Amino acid sequence: LSDLERLSEIKSLEEISHTDRNIRTAVDAMFRRCLSLRASDVHIEPKRTKSVIRMRIDGMLHDVDWIPSALHQAFTSRIKAMSQMDIAEKRRPQDGRIKIDTKKYEVEIRVSTVPTAFGEKTVCRIQDPELLFMDLEDLGFNPFDLTIFQSLVNRPFGIILVTGPTGSGKTTTLYSAMKILATAERNITTIEDPVEMVYERFNQISVNPAVSMLHNPEEKMTFGPMLRHVMRQDPDVIMIGEIRDEETASLAVQAALTGHLVFTTLHTNDALSAINRMLDLRVPSFLLASTVVGMLAQRLMRKVCPYCRQDYSVSIKDLNKRGFSFEGPEKILLKRGAGCHECRDTGYFKRESVYEVVAVDDDFAKLVTDEPDMLALKEMVRKKKFNTLWENAIRKMLHGITTPEEVLRVAQSDPHFREPIHLRKTVGWAE
Repeated sequence: LSDLERLSEIKSLEEISHTDRNIRTAVDAMFRRCLSLRASDVHIEPKRTKSVIRMRIDGMLHDVDWIPSALHQAFTSRIKAMSQMDIAEKRRPQDGRIKIDTKKYEVEIRVSTVPTAFGEKTVCRIQDPELLFMDLEDLGFNPFDLTIFQSLVNRPFGIILVTGPTGSGKTTTLYSAMKILATAERNITTIEDPVEMVYERFNQISVNPAVSMLHNPEEKMTFGPMLRHVMRQDPDVIMIGEIRDEETASLAVQAALTGHLVFTTLHTNDALSAINRMLDLRVPSFLLASTVVGMLAQRLMRKVCPYCRQDYSVSIKDLNKRGFSFEGPEKILLKRGAGCHECRDTGYFKRESVYEVVAVDDDFAKLVTDEPDMLALKEMVRKKKFNTLWENAIRKMLHGITTPEEVLRVAQSDPHFREPIHLRKTVGWAE
C-alpha cells in the first residue's frame, strides 16, 4: 500500500478535509485505517450535518471518524469510481469491487451503495484472504469436534450442512475444509453469491439473477439452474453458497446420491434445525437420511484482549442467575479485558469460531427417516454425546478465551435442553 503508507502522519479524515480537501487522500486514509483496525466492514453514513464513518471491528460497529456533509458526495464518488460503478447514478443501489495491494497480499473490497434521505450510504466489506483460507486446526474447534468434522470432510460423497447467521464465518469454514480436498485429482466447483475470494484450485461461479440462461430466457443464473449445469462439468466436490429454495435443495440431494460430496449452508440457529429446514423445503425424509452425512453450526465469539487480560473471581450463584447452569465450587476464576489502546477499551481483541458438529450415523439416519420433532433430535445428540454450541462456548469461557457476557450474546440455547455442567468435568474434557 505505497500510497497509503505515505499517509502515516494523517490523524483523521476530518483533518484532511479541512486542510487540502484532497478526496483521493481522504479515501485512501480511510482504507488505511480500516486495515490497521482489522475492520471487516466500513459504513459511510450521511447525516444532516456530517457523514459518519463507522467500522465493524470484531463483529461490533464503532464510530471512528466523520467528514463534513459538503464533501460527502465527492467522497462517495471517489469510492464508486474505484469500484467501477456509475458515478452519475445516485437514485439506485449499486455494487462493485476494489482491489488493493498490500505488502503481503491483495485485499478485495466489496462495495455497496444505496440511496438514503441524506444521500448515498456506502458499505465496504473487506475480504481478508488470510482469514478466508485458514487451516481447520486454527479455526477454534476443540479436538473432539475437529476429529469428527475432518472425518466428514473426507467422506467420498454426501451432504455437509453448515449453518449460522450472516457473518458467522461459514464461508471461512467451507473454504478451509475444501482447501484440504483441493488436489490435482479432484474437480472442486463452487456456486456463490458472490464469490467471496478467488482460489486458483477452485472453479468458482457467481450467481447472477439479472442474467437469463441462454436456452431459456425465463430461467435466471440462480443457484438451482447453475447447479444443474455444474453437474455436467464432471465435479467431484460441489459447494453451494446457500440453499434457498426447493429446487436447489432437491438438486443438492441428487448430486449427493450420484456420488458427489456437497458442501452448503443454511440460515438456522443450530445444527439440528438444518434437518427441519430441509424437510420444510420438501426433501423427502428418506432421501435426507441417506444423503446428509453431517451438520455444523457456528458463531464468531470475541476473545479476551491479551494486552489487558486480567483474572477475576465470580460466584457460581451469580453466573447461574444470569442463565448458566453450573455445579461445583462456590467461586471460579475467569478472565476479562480491562480495556486498553489495542482493543479500543472494549476488553476484546479478535474473534474465534465456536462450533457444534453432528455426524449422522445409522441410528441418526433412522430417526431422520421418521421425520422427528426437535425434542427427539436433541435427545439423540445427547445420547451420542455431541458437543453443543452452548457447551463449547462455556469451555472457551472456562479456559479464559472469552467471557460470560460473550457466551450469553452468541451462544444462547434453549434452557429446556440444558443439563447442569460440572465445572471440573467440563474443563478436563475440553483439554
